[in-house]
Amino acid sequence: MEFYKTDIADVPWDRLDGFSDRMFSQRYEWLDFVSKISGGKIVIATLKDGHKVVGYFSGILFHRFGVPILGSPFPGWTTTYMGFNLQPDVSRVDALMALKHFAFKKLGCLHLEVLDRYLTMDHVADLDVDVVVEPTYVTPLHLEEEQIFASMSSACRRCIRKAEKNGVIIEEAAPEGFANEYYDQLIDVFEKQDLRPPYDRQYVQTLIDKIHPSGDALLLRAKTQDGEKIASAIYFGHKEHSLFWGNGSLRSHQKLRPNEALHWYALRYWKKRGVKYHDWCGPNDYKRKYGPQLCQVPRVRFSRYRALGWARDAAFRLYTLPRVIKRQRFQKQIKQTGENNSANSIGNANATNP
Repeated sequence: MEFYKTDIADVPWDRLDGFSDRMFSQRYEWLDFVSKISGGKIVIATLKDGHKVVGYFSGILFHRFGVPILGSPFPGWTTTYMGFNLQPDVSRVDALMALKHFAFKKLGCLHLEVLDRYLTMDHVADLDVDVVVEPTYVTPLHLEEEQIFASMSSACRRCIRKAEKNGVIIEEAAPEGFANEYYDQLIDVFEKQDLRPPYDRQYVQTLIDKIHPSGDALLLRAKTQDGEKIASAIYFGHKEHSLFWGNGSLRSHQKLRPNEALHWYALRYWKKRGVKYHDWCGPNDYKRKYGPQLCQVPRVRFSRYRALGWARDAAFRLYTLPRVIKRQRFQKQIKQTGENNSANSIGNANATNP
């Protein structure tokens, strides 16, 4: 099998969207968003077995310090899974090795990263590749609604009921003005941890502008009975998978439990639309109360030169070190005071930097 680059003007987007393993982050709207925020170019490659088309690859070609990199995706893009769309009988391992040849020999890349939702640890166990395990929590939505609710901790169920008793109203929000509302609430939560959000206000606006028209975005708002906006959340989904992207809330109203109510609404929303799995985008402790299952997905990395992989890891550690230290201090404070941490936005940082 071999990959061939497809000109963007010739990409059969409707055909790609018809694949059962298609993710929202592989669709044109999301790729267009990532190309804008990364300064890269969309790459769609067609996988052929002889003359037969058996699948596709989606990614972004960009440069970092002059080094050509193919990301599918790359850390910092607020994007989780990309990778392949393949016919059911096509090996993902074979596709992965064909992609390595395509990236290095045809595109001239020096580094390649792939995080494919359908690639498993068993797939890569016997491969001589650099693998980073990406753990995350996933809620199976093919279960009955009562089963999903029962799988949550008793404390979480009480919070959802408390929100309803307190008159918290959850509504699907229009895109106009939502980015500012969300970001203001996000800042309020991050300030509690002596942190700043890992992206700016315009970033959220661009995300909503690009993705909302596709129908893949769910923007939720929590209000009091008096109409005060106290929390918000952003989710994305397409076909079998949905994902929690980010959540902001006002600390002064967290006692009303708006965050639990937002997530419960989102789970039911995606279930009604036929989604089978809801990804919480990270294994943060506060997400366990929603009763998800732990899932491990391999991020596969190839470098033409070993030093590039080392440099990549060192740069990422330097970038995240200040945030990690502050997070640890905050978690220590939580344990010492016994303060409720269910609404914190640390998971948002994971969601945006897998």
